[in-house]
Amino acid sequence: MNVNIRKGRLIYFMGASGAGKDSIISGVKQQLPKDLFLFAQRFITRRAGPSEDNIYIPPDEFDFLANNGIFIFFWRSNEESYGISKRILQDLNNSRNVVVNGSREYYEKALVIYPDIVPVIVTVSDDIRTKRLRSRGRENEKAIRARLARRYDIPQNAYHIDNSGLLEDSVNLFKAFLMKKL
Repeated sequence: MNVNIRKGRLIYFMGASGAGKDSIISGVKQQLPKDLFLFAQRFITRRAGPSEDNIYIPPDEFDFLANNGIFIFFWRSNEESYGISKRILQDLNNSRNVVVNGSREYYEKALVIYPDIVPVIVTVSDDIRTKRLRSRGRENEKAIRARLARRYDIPQNAYHIDNSGLLEDSVNLFKAFLMKKL
């Protein structure tokens, strides 16, 4: 007897620093069934900000985990290291959809590792991004200018959310996309 079991979908949520990814994820996370959706925590070598749900890990421990195959995805950006645990594979195999807060720069590598990625990109105007980056107080002006200067191609098949307006609107767009797509 051949039984077709649907695996979960991996949603690769990406956008520039200050685009509002963590805020959108935080808003959507509260509204979706936890048995169908997992919002993967990232391991990061810096302390989490107020709207982030990340796991802080010192750089030497991060390197140890990365070198021992604990992460399905890991990358370095803005002088920090980021990783996603391979544990998400269990959830995907158990028909649970997983949302990963990923990197635009790492997207092509992630796609090679897990070809069934559903890409979602969040954008915002540079004026709004500049205000957000300044208000969070993590970077100096030089670092903010460097972040604003970084550009990456948006995958053609990515679902696009412009977060220049109300956060609630962006949360609702992402929620509708997830419920419809999956």
